[in-house]
Amino acid sequence: MADTSTHVADNLRRLRAERGLIAAELCARSGVARATLSQIEAGRGNPRLETLQDLATALGVDPGDLLAPPVSTSATVVRRDGGLDISDAVIAGRLVRSLTIPAALVEFYDNEIAPGVRSVSASHGVGAHEHVYILAGRVLAGPVDAPVELSHGDYAAYPADRPHLWECVGNVPARVWITQVMPRPGG
Repeated sequence: MADTSTHVADNLRRLRAERGLIAAELCARSGVARATLSQIEAGRGNPRLETLQDLATALGVDPGDLLAPPVSTSATVVRRDGGLDISDAVIAGRLVRSLTIPAALVEFYDNEIAPGVRSVSASHGVGAHEHVYILAGRVLAGPVDAPVELSHGDYAAYPADRPHLWECVGNVPARVWITQVMPRPGG
C-alpha cells in the first residue's frame, strides 16, 4: 500500500502534467524551491503544510487533492440499484456520484447509438474523464483496453484522455447521457 509521500508525489506529477507545466514553471508560480519540488515529486520529501498549500494554490486544487490516493485509471461503475438513496415522502431518487471539480470545462451530451454501431473516440486531452449514465439499451463503453458493459440505469466513469470506445450491444438503440470533464490549464 502506498504511503502519503507516494500519493503526494504521484498527484503532483499528474497535476503538473495535466496543466502542461514544467517543474520550473510550478516553482515560479508557487514560490517552492526547485530542489524541494524535486524531492517531493521523487517521494523522498516530507513537505510542510505551507509548502503543500503553496503547490496546491499554484495548481488550482485543494491541498487535500495532493494527499489523496491517485484516481483510478479504470472505469468506476454504479449499477442501477446502486448509489445513495435520497428518497423522501415526495420524490424517489438516488445520488449516483458526487465530485468536486477544479477549474475544468464540463460538457453534457445526450447521445443515441444504433444497434451494431461501434465507435472509437480519440483522447479528449490530458486529464479528461467521461461520466456516462445509460438511459435505455445496453452499451460497451470505456477505455479500449478495459471497456465495461452497461445497461439501463447504470453509471460509469473512466479516463477519456486515451482512446475509448462506444458500442451498442443488443437489438435496440442505446440512449446515453454523457458528461465530459476536461481540465483547463491555468484555470
